[in-house]
Amino acid sequence: MNMANPITKELVVTVVQAAVAALPDGARPEDVAKRVVTDPAIAPTLEPISRMKSETLQGIVVAAAAPLVVAGLKAAGVEIADSDAANIIATLITLAGAVWAWYGRETATRQFG
Repeated sequence: MNMANPITKELVVTVVQAAVAALPDGARPEDVAKRVVTDPAIAPTLEPISRMKSETLQGIVVAAAAPLVVAGLKAAGVEIADSDAANIIATLITLAGAVWAWYGRETATRQFG
């Protein structure tokens, strides 16, 4: 999922400068603020995101799912080998989910809605 670029200090400075330059002299601060929050570089990042679209939460679900699926299958009577290979695969899936969650948090640009 590719969202808008994260809001950085440089982006805000650029957008505010452009908003001030685009408005007539004597514009009120609320006119500048309105122009900034509707700017295409900023506006998408201000829209809340569904929790189900959050890469952070998706990664957490994947990380938690690996051991839960194994435990659930064992509880249902499905024979699952307790081999090193099975443990390594479950661990790798958990680590992949954790990395996905970390990546989601690092690249987050929007709040939950």
